[in-house]
Amino acid sequence: MRAVGADVYHRDWGWWDRAGDWNGPDFKTMGAYLRKYGMGQLIYAFIYTVDPKSTVAREHPDWVVDGTLDMSKPEVVEHLKKQLDQFRERFGPFEWRNDSMPTVQNGGDTPLLGQDQGFREIIRHFLDKYPDSAFQAVNGGGNNAGYDYARYASTVSFSDGAVGVVRNYWASLLLPPDKSSDIPDIWQPGEYDKGIWRGLLTINFDMTGDTWDPDKIEGVRELIDIYHYLADQGVVGRWVRVYRPLVTGDEPAMYFERLSRDGLRGIILPKRQAIKPVKIRPKGLNAREKYFVSFQESKASATRTGADLMENGIQIEKMAPGELIYLNLPYHPGNTLDKVPPAPPSNLRKAIAANMGYPGVELTWNPGRDDHWLSYYEVLRNNRVLDKVANGKDAFGFNAATEIFEDLEAAGVIDPTKVVPT
Repeated sequence: MRAVGADVYHRDWGWWDRAGDWNGPDFKTMGAYLRKYGMGQLIYAFIYTVDPKSTVAREHPDWVVDGTLDMSKPEVVEHLKKQLDQFRERFGPFEWRNDSMPTVQNGGDTPLLGQDQGFREIIRHFLDKYPDSAFQAVNGGGNNAGYDYARYASTVSFSDGAVGVVRNYWASLLLPPDKSSDIPDIWQPGEYDKGIWRGLLTINFDMTGDTWDPDKIEGVRELIDIYHYLADQGVVGRWVRVYRPLVTGDEPAMYFERLSRDGLRGIILPKRQAIKPVKIRPKGLNAREKYFVSFQESKASATRTGADLMENGIQIEKMAPGELIYLNLPYHPGNTLDKVPPAPPSNLRKAIAANMGYPGVELTWNPGRDDHWLSYYEVLRNNRVLDKVANGKDAFGFNAATEIFEDLEAAGVIDPTKVVPT
């Protein structure tokens, strides 16, 4: 996660002993470790769904309907508020993710409204009381996520990859694009396919799986780096504008346009490689404004007015895999225009440290500087790259035993470690 620049560690199903009792790992220690690297922690708990053997189900059988606590009952709402208070005390700041259905029929449809209102009261209590925490909505694939419900959520996770490349094309007609997330289950056998992965920039993506494949790891790092850059430039986030560009030569639903609120910066996202020549006519541009058009893969560029781009479009004769089209974002990650290297970090410090009970050596430094964008640091030993630091960009912990590291350094086997910004 540190190497790819991930923002949130997602701990999903199965950490508990029994749903309703919710005994499990020491997430507070884990959360403190993650925050040292600028990361948050997401913990999945469908708190209203309980095991019949749990304490709450045995002590209050009248609260339970088909395994679900009836949140139309005020006493259930208060119980679940206290449950979240306990989680916050145990876990520290965290993002609460729910799933399954919060409503259940109890002799008819009438209780459903009360259950929904009770659930929203619980969410509001959690967010108002703990502004350092967040809520991610799921509810059986997000099928019941209306606008009012989504506004409480950091994101609404609406599938486990079933949507495919269309992802939030239709959902973004109602919700801001970064309010929806998808779990693409993209760690598949074979080579890294940036033509598929780059389309994830249409949403607030949630990567899954496990790999040591360096191409895939670097592919994720590039993807997250571009997303962070777009957020820095106002092309990702709350105030972004979304358009469907006019497309000839390919399926229009495979193209997605993001613009900053002032319409001065943007990106056009092909969700797959076009196999034939394609013309893309963006929307929403300022007609008299000049736009510098550049690409992630192609070295072509041009300066054109908004009116010209919207009327005559951008013609691509042969699209490269993973192509992205930038508007007034010349210094995006991977550009070839920036020739000035970053200034190195300063005040490199080494100290004995223990993280999550494991002893080791920790490096910290004052950040490097760049006039456009700093993507990551490389940590080197004897001019050999040990790792990349793309998030929490001022710390690096070694999990090797402290004594071994110090003995090797004292013997002159290990040279002082260097940190290089890129």
